[in-house]
Amino acid sequence: VVTSTIARLLEMDYLGRFEASVHSVPSVRLAEETRSIPDGYWDGRSERRSERPRLQQFLDDDEHAEQYPVNTSARFTIDSSGFMGVGRSPEMIIEATVCSDLEAHATNGFDASPATLDTLLEYVNRSVYEAEQTDVEVLLGIASPTGWSESVRRQISQNDISQTKYSRRLSIVLIDLQTGELTYDSSDPVASENARLFALPIDQEQQSECEDEILSRFNRTEFGSEGVLLETLVDEAGFTPHIVKRTFNTLANREAYEQKYLDGKLVLFEA
Repeated sequence: VVTSTIARLLEMDYLGRFEASVHSVPSVRLAEETRSIPDGYWDGRSERRSERPRLQQFLDDDEHAEQYPVNTSARFTIDSSGFMGVGRSPEMIIEATVCSDLEAHATNGFDASPATLDTLLEYVNRSVYEAEQTDVEVLLGIASPTGWSESVRRQISQNDISQTKYSRRLSIVLIDLQTGELTYDSSDPVASENARLFALPIDQEQQSECEDEILSRFNRTEFGSEGVLLETLVDEAGFTPHIVKRTFNTLANREAYEQKYLDGKLVLFEA
């Protein structure tokens, strides 16, 4: 189960990390070549989009979209410059998008299902249309706060069908925001050599520090029955949402701890 609050936190955290990753990358693999990326290259070549208007259709008039995920995407464009920089034409779009079930979040306040093939095809169809209409390569990363179904992962990782099934111009990387796992066709060089752009780094040192902070809070009497909130560790201790969530998952696998949602907030308790 992922509540709207957690989905929103994961979305903002992930997109910020993706953008930082792209801005620091020294080169990008295109279909026919590896392109060096000089400092400042992305200035004027990036944008953000979201599905906020679609979310608003599911909300009452007095509800605010800021409380929910809005399926934000971040796009970067590699182009070929004409004479003296005039007449640039796009060659490749690199995009990361977060896919939450907006209707489920608006209706129930949470989503409990891994993303399915229907979700994948919704995003793939858009990208295939854009790639074919504009004759550009598209490298698409789709991040799901609830993970991906096994059938979707098989669909993408089977290298005999995944790339050619949709479009020769489209490469796909799936991101599981619960575990950080990446799924892509290893025989597709555009996906495999650029997959690092979409990675959520597993910082073992940070996770260990987060666990120490959680255990120290449990040793204080006031936290014994109230538990430790994910948002508190983010706001007060400065840990990122995905590090806290992974630490909660690790501790909850032990019999001494369990995680629950209370009023939409994720709390870790001593069992």
